[in-house]
Amino acid sequence: MNFDDMFSFVEKKLKENNGNDSYKEHQTFRKRIEHIKRVYKWAEIISEGLDVNMVALKMAVIFHDSGYAYQKHGHAQRGKEIFLEYAKEKNYPKELVDYVGYLILNHSDKSLLNSDSPIELILLLEADLLDEEGALKILWDAMCIGDKGANSYLDGYNEIISFSGRILNQSPMVTEKSKKIWEEKKRFVERFIDELEKDLFIK
Repeated sequence: MNFDDMFSFVEKKLKENNGNDSYKEHQTFRKRIEHIKRVYKWAEIISEGLDVNMVALKMAVIFHDSGYAYQKHGHAQRGKEIFLEYAKEKNYPKELVDYVGYLILNHSDKSLLNSDSPIELILLLEADLLDEEGALKILWDAMCIGDKGANSYLDGYNEIISFSGRILNQSPMVTEKSKKIWEEKKRFVERFIDELEKDLFIK
């Protein structure tokens, strides 16, 4: 399997459909293909040591957000269709194609993030959630509030509390390695907020 070729195909599709750039105001720094590449790395990390169909998982990760085109709704179905287009051209086995299509179609359904789901779907969901949390989410918030026109450090603090801070009340992970990484991200955000409150003399 040529995963580099898949990345190139998906990047081309995203740019053709105006789906590489964020459709949200103040988030022009977010690029869909960069998110996909980070999710790919997370999937490699959290799948290590597990009995996983890595070919199916990697293919699903690469194509999971390929259906974006400035609108969020329906991107999973469109992503599956884009994958099927690619897979037909490459003449991949039907069983593999059907399974990867299933993974792509269901990658946004967080209710499936439980031990009853196939391990490849669990890992795809976890890897997708792990991206843009922790330090990267704080950077996202800072860049957003700067673009909005922050008038004070307090504006930045409030942005981080409202968005990065959400992780402190969430524990969605299923696999042990993902749970550990998620908790590390939570501790980082909690400590950052605590230090920021000290520096701003809020508490």
